[in-house]
Amino acid sequence: MVTAQHVITVRTSSVTPRPADTLPLVTIAKGELFLGTQPIAPVSPGPLGFDETLKRAGARAALQLLPLDAALRPLREAAPTQSTMRILVDGTTSYRTTLEVLFTASQRGFSTFDFVVYNPAVGERSLVASTPTRAERDASHAAGAVPPVSFLLRTDGVVVSVAGEKIGPLCVRGAAGTTVPLRDGKADLASLAACASHLKALSPAWAGVSVAEITAVPGLDMQVVLSAVAAIVHDLPVIHFGLLSS
Repeated sequence: MVTAQHVITVRTSSVTPRPADTLPLVTIAKGELFLGTQPIAPVSPGPLGFDETLKRAGARAALQLLPLDAALRPLREAAPTQSTMRILVDGTTSYRTTLEVLFTASQRGFSTFDFVVYNPAVGERSLVASTPTRAERDASHAAGAVPPVSFLLRTDGVVVSVAGEKIGPLCVRGAAGTTVPLRDGKADLASLAACASHLKALSPAWAGVSVAEITAVPGLDMQVVLSAVAAIVHDLPVIHFGLLSS
């Protein structure tokens, strides 16, 4: 079992973008989206993502952010094999806003996202996530494959399932209720980490599981999402966010 002292608590914040390094850097700050140090689009607070006028089809439901898409085009032309992007995100940013950035980048060929997070005990580190292609996702769900673990982050806690089978409280297969409830508005990271570790013992078919599929309700803060990722990544090192690249 994983104890509380082994769980990394993530603190994310950004006021101004960091200097660019060898990877393209996107900063989702309070009020502004940057590519490198170039402002790209205003960031709207709340769960609805960027303003509808900035997105393809001019709709709140759209995911593709047109100013970011245009800014990424010359990067792809200059480095067509570059598939990794570094992300610095304010912890209060909604999951929906971040999802729109990831979706837009994935449409331009970026599939791996190096999230920069800060932990007071160990300093700055990265949490690497990716957006799988449809072929990769289909392969992971094919008959005989080791199924990924699904983590749905909601306002009341985290719901875990494997191959469509729900994992209940105390990491019990098939039990009713939220797998890991929130405590004081925050994910119970110790319980989440313990469940991620224990899942492999629940079924022989799950013993080799290594992939976590992360989705969240649109308005959930990225602080909560990245803290959950940090809690499970030791046992589930391949992190896929909830969208598919073509």
